[in-house]
Amino acid sequence: MRSKVAAALRTPVRPVTIILQFSKKGRTVRITLRLALAFGALLLGTLAATAQSAPAKPKTPGDIAVASHLLAQKNEDCRREANRQKLHLLKRRRFLAACKANP
Repeated sequence: MRSKVAAALRTPVRPVTIILQFSKKGRTVRITLRLALAFGALLLGTLAATAQSAPAKPKTPGDIAVASHLLAQKNEDCRREANRQKLHLLKRRRFLAACKANP
C-alpha cells in the first residue's frame, strides 16, 4: 500500500491534463480536462449559433403606427377575452401576460 502511495507521489502531474474520474455502473470513466473544455466550447458555440435574434424594430413613422395599432388590437382582444372569462385581479394579470406573449 505504501509503495503505491509513494509511486503516486513521485509521478508528476501536469496541470493541463487533469483527469476527472467517476464510476458509472462499476466502470471508471476518465475525462481529460482538455476534452471537457473542447466539448464545452462546442456546446457553447452551438447554442450561440441557434439563438434567435430579436425582431427588427420599426423605423419609419408609418411602420411605428402600424406596430402600435397591432399592439393595441392585441391588448384589446386579450382584455375582451379576460372580461368574457370573468377573471379578476391576479388571475386576470397572469392571463393578460400569457395572452400578450402568444403570437
